[in-house]
Amino acid sequence: LLDSAWSSTTNTFQSQVQFRVAAFGAIWYNGRSNLVFIRGQTNTTTYVQHLQAALNTHLRRLRGYYLIHDRPIWAHTTLAHDWLLSNGIRCVDNYPAVSPDLNAVESVWSWMNRYMQRNHPHSQQRLERLVQQVWNTIPQNVIRGYINHVPNIFVIK
Repeated sequence: LLDSAWSSTTNTFQSQVQFRVAAFGAIWYNGRSNLVFIRGQTNTTTYVQHLQAALNTHLRRLRGYYLIHDRPIWAHTTLAHDWLLSNGIRCVDNYPAVSPDLNAVESVWSWMNRYMQRNHPHSQQRLERLVQQVWNTIPQNVIRGYINHVPNIFVIK
């Protein structure tokens, strides 16, 4: 059974005006990663850089956990898997693609988007600051609730 899991993904936040920001983040039962703003295109190399920036300060705590991440092709490469394995993190790859109900961080992004809709940043810089602020202040019990909601359907061998 999957009892020690965390999930990561990217999300794009858009203000009511014309500003957008893409971010990478990961959550787990007792914490969250650093939030990484994505600039430009993502490929395998930049994905590993995002992992490093988001997780380096948390790696010791995440050893032995299973990673559930979204399924872009560059996240499922030898380079990305080697980095994760070398840091003691195993991947869950046998779940259906495009299944936000199975990836708790997708619910966190939705929570953040709903919160952001009540605020109207009027510049790119303000949007980024707001996204960072919301990420830092989302209550951990909200994150736990989303994680607890994910069905226990995985069997890890």
